[in-house]
Amino acid sequence: ESLPTVFGSLLNEIDYKSDLSRIYKTEEELATRWSSVEEFVNAMAGYEQRAEKPNPRDFLDEITLFDRGDAGDDKATQLARNAVALMTLHAAKGLEFPQVY
Repeated sequence: ESLPTVFGSLLNEIDYKSDLSRIYKTEEELATRWSSVEEFVNAMAGYEQRAEKPNPRDFLDEITLFDRGDAGDDKATQLARNAVALMTLHAAKGLEFPQVY
C-alpha cells in the first residue's frame, strides 16, 4: 500500500481528528490543525511519486531537511543577514555563535 494510505488508515484507527477536537475547542483551531495533517499527507504523496523506493524514514528525513532554511543558504550566510537564529541544541552542534540565549 502507499504511504499516504497507510498513514490515513493509522489516523482513522487512532481517531486522531477526535483527539484534535478534544484539544482545540474552536472550529477554526481544529480546521487549522487538521489542514496541517492533510498537508503532511499531501507532502507524503508528492514524495512517494518522486522517490525510487519510498519509505517513511526517507520521507521524514526529506521534510526535516527541507525545513532547515532557505535552499542554498548555509548557516553562516543566514547569520550574516543580522537575524536571530532559532534552532535546537542538536542542530547547533559544531557551529560558533557570538551570543547564545
